[in-house]
Amino acid sequence: MPTSPIVLAQIGLALAGVVFALWKGGSPERATGALVGANVAVGLAVNLLVDPFPDTLRFAMDGLTAFALLWVTMRWGATWMGAIMLLYAAQFGLHAYYLSTGRDQSDYLHAVINNVVNTSIVVCLITATAFSWRRRARAAAA
Repeated sequence: MPTSPIVLAQIGLALAGVVFALWKGGSPERATGALVGANVAVGLAVNLLVDPFPDTLRFAMDGLTAFALLWVTMRWGATWMGAIMLLYAAQFGLHAYYLSTGRDQSDYLHAVINNVVNTSIVVCLITATAFSWRRRARAAAA
């Protein structure tokens, strides 16, 4: 289990964002929230069961999540989904770079880039959910 306060805060933000998307989001936000939540849950489960976390498994998990989000993006096609897809592409590229060069994924640069990308994904999801919720509330009031 991660013990860094930054990582714990990031996991908390991700789980809060997923719950918010599932609770107040429309269909695209809920689908994206479910995929991001599954990625976080599987990542935490693997992290608890396997130490250290295998780099190839992390690479595969992000690739599968990005592939599933591609389907969601093609189904609903919103701008924020494109942003999340680009962020997952950056994540996938980060892992590919570290795997192909043989660098250790526990270095500081990897941690910073990984945390910034993960937080950005969750912020995009929360923002999209808030806009969707607000749009539906305005439509109901009109």
